Amino acid sequence: MPRIFHILTWFYVVLLTLLLWLPDPRTYFRTELSDEGPAGYAHIITFALLAFLIEIDRERKSRFFWTTLLIGYVFLTEIVQEMLPTFRCFDIADIIQDLAGLMLGLYFADIAKPMVRRFLNRSSAIS
Repeated sequence: MPRIFHILTWFYVVLLTLLLWLPDPRTYFRTELSDEGPAGYAHIITFALLAFLIEIDRERKSRFFWTTLLIGYVFLTEIVQEMLPTFRCFDIADIIQDLAGLMLGLYFADIAKPMVRRFLNRSSAIS
């Protein structure tokens, strides 16, 4: 994968970690979102994107390694949230949504990876 894609992937990992460990990230975006509607799917969407980016970017390590690491990340973020002196807490529903997002992201990455590789090979042959 191109270096820029690798940088984008790790930028997203850092951004997601910060958002998960902030007291209430909605205050930084000046929004009043409830847990219903699109905001209720935030964990699924963010973790699907995380898994998608990691899987597309993955080249050397096995899928089992990265999947295990992502599952560990899910539990680590919930454990850290329990230790934060804020309204955040350990929540099984969040873990289930995060894991569902990981599965969706890996599924869509399986579909997209051949197309992305074909596109990158074609664009590198042109230049």
